[in-house]
Amino acid sequence: MAEPGLRRLWLKVWLLCGTLDALYATILTTLRGGSAAQVWLFVASGPLGDSAAGWGLPGVIAGLAVHFALMAVMTGAGLWLARKTMLGAVATWKAGTVYGLALYYIMYGIVLPQRFGVPFPDPDRIKVALGLFPHIFLVGLPMFTLFKDLDAASQEASAVMWRLIPIIAVISLAVFVSSCNSSDHNPERYVLTGNHNNLFFQKEIHVNYKDTNLIIAAVIKFSRDHNMDFLLAQESLPAGDFNTSVNGPMLNIKAMHTAAVGDTGVQVFAIVPNTPTARDRALVADFVAKIEQVR
Repeated sequence: MAEPGLRRLWLKVWLLCGTLDALYATILTTLRGGSAAQVWLFVASGPLGDSAAGWGLPGVIAGLAVHFALMAVMTGAGLWLARKTMLGAVATWKAGTVYGLALYYIMYGIVLPQRFGVPFPDPDRIKVALGLFPHIFLVGLPMFTLFKDLDAASQEASAVMWRLIPIIAVISLAVFVSSCNSSDHNPERYVLTGNHNNLFFQKEIHVNYKDTNLIIAAVIKFSRDHNMDFLLAQESLPAGDFNTSVNGPMLNIKAMHTAAVGDTGVQVFAIVPNTPTARDRALVADFVAKIEQVR
């Protein structure tokens, strides 16, 4: 294949796999109670620092740019491997699976632990499966299906995949816009709430609540340090208000500011379904300490 042909192939595979992976991440986060913006703010915070999590729309754009830049490198590496190594000679499903596993290890075994202190391997097997799926089925397998020297039947199948690109792009845009702009979207709706029987800690921390980006960054860091899920409600709230939380299987810790109820700092709440354990109380103490360091 001539060099211009290679460049066109690389471009198409880059757009296809990048869009598939972005769509998967957006839908998965939305289904789990988060927002589309949250995905890309997190991605942006990788190379650009934790404060990027509070950049709003510019942070979302930066996160998408980071994502497609990484996918460009993955696509280029995949094309080289398919043409220059034994991966180009073995069965497509084997090459795609091996490459997907390699990408997963680089991201989850090296990059995320080094940048965010994420444990590897993740003790949550569901999260492992959710991370492996896109690397293998949305990146590795499509890449090697389209990169290899295919027979006529396989070329016809790949032609169908090319025709799906604009459809996938339109669906991705629709999902992204819908999840960003939904007026009744509130990422906190799936968080453990409860009543006075399981609210075991409440405190107002006298920090400058206007330092929203720094407070959110502190909560994100805490969630990564302790392998807990992070949620943020901000765009759907009045200007200046925010509601962020970290969530484990049996513990929910919130940090929020609501001007309407007279908050002058940041309110911290901790909720468990039953009796709090010593570990629950230790986590809350560490959480409070992280917020207080913002002062």
